[in-house]
Amino acid sequence: MSEIQKRRNVGTSKRRNMATVLAALLLAVSGLECPAGGPVGVPAGFPRTTPWMQRTISGTAGVTPAAATTADFDDDGLLDVAVAYAGFDMTPANIVIFFQTDIDTFQPVQLFATGASVPAGTDIVAADINVDTRLDLVLSTDEGILYAVAPINARQGGNWSGFIINESDGDELTPWRDVAVANLDGDNGPDIIATGGATGRVSWFISPARNVSDGNAWTRVDIDATDRDGAESIALTNLNNDVRNDVVSSATSESTERIVWYQQPVNPATDAWQRFPIGNLQAASALALGDLNVDGRTDVVAVNTPGGQVAWYVQPQDPTMAWEGFVLADYTSARPLEIAITDVDTNGQPDVIATTETPGSLRWFTPALSVTDLWIENNLANTTGDVVGIALGDVDADGDQDVVALLIGATAQDDAVVWLQNPE
Repeated sequence: MSEIQKRRNVGTSKRRNMATVLAALLLAVSGLECPAGGPVGVPAGFPRTTPWMQRTISGTAGVTPAAATTADFDDDGLLDVAVAYAGFDMTPANIVIFFQTDIDTFQPVQLFATGASVPAGTDIVAADINVDTRLDLVLSTDEGILYAVAPINARQGGNWSGFIINESDGDELTPWRDVAVANLDGDNGPDIIATGGATGRVSWFISPARNVSDGNAWTRVDIDATDRDGAESIALTNLNNDVRNDVVSSATSESTERIVWYQQPVNPATDAWQRFPIGNLQAASALALGDLNVDGRTDVVAVNTPGGQVAWYVQPQDPTMAWEGFVLADYTSARPLEIAITDVDTNGQPDVIATTETPGSLRWFTPALSVTDLWIENNLANTTGDVVGIALGDVDADGDQDVVALLIGATAQDDAVVWLQNPE
C-alpha cells in the first residue's frame, strides 16, 4: 500500500470513506469526459482552459488538512484561513489559523497550548458563538463537537480555549462528520447543528442562556435520531418561506432518500421535524445550496464520489412535492469530492466548483444552452495532490470569489494549503 493510501485510511476528512461505496447511476446520463471537453452548444469564450494562478498559504504547518473556512479573525480587513488538520502517525491533529499579511504572506498560528490534545476535525465553521463580537470556531470531530473560543487577540494561539460540547448520551454518538451554525429558535444565540454519530443522527445543540463556554450547559435535540445511516453533509436554508431555517441532509449509506430536508416546526425543541425527500443520488455525500436555475428558489447540489457524478435537484414551487434531478457533470477519470457554489464570472448565473482525487484537480462548471443539460467544464487547476477540501473567499479583495484548496500529497511533506486567484 502506498504512503498516500495509508494516510487516507487513517485521515478524518469527511469524504474519505466514499471510496468503499459501490457506484451505480441513479440518473440516466450521457458521457461527459471530465476533465476534458463539455456538452454541445458551448457559448463563445467557453470552455475556459487557462488555469488560475496558485499561491501558497502553507506547506509546513501540518499534515493531512481536512477542513477549512475563511474569515477575518483579527479584524484587520484581510481575509484569513482556518484549517483543521487530522494529523498522521506521530503528528497530532491541530487547528491553525493563517493570518494574512498580504496575498503572498500568511502567518500560521496554532491554536491552544503546545501539547494540548486536539481531536481530528472533519468540518470547521467560523461564528461568534458567545456574542462577544469575536469569531470563534466550531468543529465536527471524531470525539464530539469542539467549540474553540476566541481570545481578545486572535493571534495569540495559546489563549484560545476549547471544549467538547456534552452530547447527553455519552461517547457512543461520535464521530460527528459535518457542522453548521445558525440561531434556529431565535433565542439566546447561535446554535450548532451537526450530522453523524454512530447511529446516524441529525442533531441540534441549543445555545444556553448563559455559560455558553461550558460544554455541559448545552442541550442536544435530535432532529433525526435513527434514520440517517451514514449521515454526512448538512446545510441550512429556509425552503418553505416560513421565516424559519430548515435542514438539508445527505446520508451515504441509506438505500432510499439519501438527500432529504427537514421542516422546522413551530417549536423546534419539542415538536417533530417532518422529513421530505429531495433525491436518491447514489452515495450522496457533499452538499451545496444555490439557485442554479435563477428562479428565486434554492436548489440542492450533491456529489456521488465513487460514481463520479455531480448532480443537482430543482426545488419545485412546493418543496414538499417531488424534486427533479439532473446530472451536472459525469466524470470518467478522477473522482469528485467537494463542491461549492458561487458566481465565478459575476454574470448573475451561479456556477459550481468541484474538487477531485486520483488525479487531483479543480474545475468550475457553468450552464450551456440549458441548466438541465450537462454543464460546460472550465479549468481551474490541476494539482499535485488530491483536493480534499475547499473554502471560498475574496482573498485578494478584488470583488470576486477565490478558492482555498486543501491538498493531500503522495507523502506528508507534500500536503499543502493553497489559494487560487479568480481571473474572471
